[in-house]
Amino acid sequence: MKNIKALIALAVAADDPSGLHRRVDQLVRETRRQVLDDGGHYERSPSYHCQVLADLDDVAGLLAAGGWAVPTELFDAITRMRAWLGAVLGPDGTVPLLNDGFAVRPELLRRLLPSVPAQPPPPGPEVDPSDRATGLADATSSTRITRNTSSTGITSLAGVPGRPGVPAAAGAGGWGRSGGLLLADSGLAALTAGGWHLLADVGLPCPDDLPAHAHADTLGFLLWLDDRPLLVDVGTSTYAPGQRRDAERGSAAHSTVTIDGVDSTEVWGAFRAGRRARPTLVTLRHRDGVATLTAGHDGYRHLPGRPVHWRTWRLDADGLTVTDRISGGGRHQLAVLFHFAPGVTLAAARRPDPGGPPEPAALDVTTPAGRRLLLRAGGPGRWHVRTTRRATGWERTVPAPTAEFRVDAELPVDLHATLTARAEAHPVDRSTAPGRTATAPQLAVPHPRGTPRPLAAPRGADTDADPPR
Repeated sequence: MKNIKALIALAVAADDPSGLHRRVDQLVRETRRQVLDDGGHYERSPSYHCQVLADLDDVAGLLAAGGWAVPTELFDAITRMRAWLGAVLGPDGTVPLLNDGFAVRPELLRRLLPSVPAQPPPPGPEVDPSDRATGLADATSSTRITRNTSSTGITSLAGVPGRPGVPAAAGAGGWGRSGGLLLADSGLAALTAGGWHLLADVGLPCPDDLPAHAHADTLGFLLWLDDRPLLVDVGTSTYAPGQRRDAERGSAAHSTVTIDGVDSTEVWGAFRAGRRARPTLVTLRHRDGVATLTAGHDGYRHLPGRPVHWRTWRLDADGLTVTDRISGGGRHQLAVLFHFAPGVTLAAARRPDPGGPPEPAALDVTTPAGRRLLLRAGGPGRWHVRTTRRATGWERTVPAPTAEFRVDAELPVDLHATLTARAEAHPVDRSTAPGRTATAPQLAVPHPRGTPRPLAAPRGADTDADPPR
């Protein structure tokens, strides 16, 4: 795209109509290949989506400024890409760091999305996965841009003030109600209920011919509460081959399930991928204040017993329930991962009454804003809490907590995890505050300085937690 953009600019500068039409036709063909029907870029990286959208926007502006006709297909691609970007933005206005991801500067984002509707369309009763642009088609169909058509059948920008605006498509639901949005070609789904917002990756990891920016993140997800990030993607801090690049692309760096410590998509080198997860979407529904999504993938089919991972997200105003079913056969080591945002703290949970016993298989979660949540797991496993890294820029990372529920089980097996708000009326338990001695079994939770600090553990918790990285 960038090469074609540069050649178009040269043709405009040289006042070369023949060369310009040839390069514009080339851009249109490439746009058909790279921009999916639902408006997403085919590499399935929102960050690179922004780059491609900016390039197409630049070309449209350049052609218009020079008095040249702009193809209708270029208009349509820009409109769909803007609608897609508005739909996947987090409620905090940030671009999600899915696959290879990096922060998009606010000034660029404002240029790409000059306006975002405050009130998205009300959600319908159910989303049909067979509609390949579900949740987006209604929004884009209402967009009208005044155009003059030249005798060649190519659309001109004459008379159109500024760049095309944002279609009324952003968001999966409003505050205090449930909603669901499926971008089926891209493989992203957004759920909203109350103050919760979830974005799930249920699609292909990458195009067949371009795995460079793929991560092994199938059935991973991001979560916001009260417009602030709670569960995040580790992000991308390097493209240099090596351990950090491998780790940031691997399944264990995403809020999903790993089996026997391997990746759901075989990522290797700096920009390569071999065997890949093949996802299946089952249902997306939102009604009566509850939004649910079910999907699966076969990325572990090469392991003994051919495991298949199925995941259901259920979101309502009270919180999130994640149900994982691992089908297949044989005994396997399973891990359910939750990567929290920087500033979130985790501690072994205790019952709300002061001095109460530990909560079985549960963790207390405290957000930077002081919200207290409870992360509880169901299944024959144990929690491990460790400090991992979150990318904040190129070659820059910060520490943040990761909760990992580990299970050694015969397949098939069902695992459940809930993340809900603690009752505000309950006093904060200080029985495990710094300087206090815990009398219950110990769970090593890394201290911000890197030294494990013992905290009261839930019954059955593993006392051999992973050291911080």
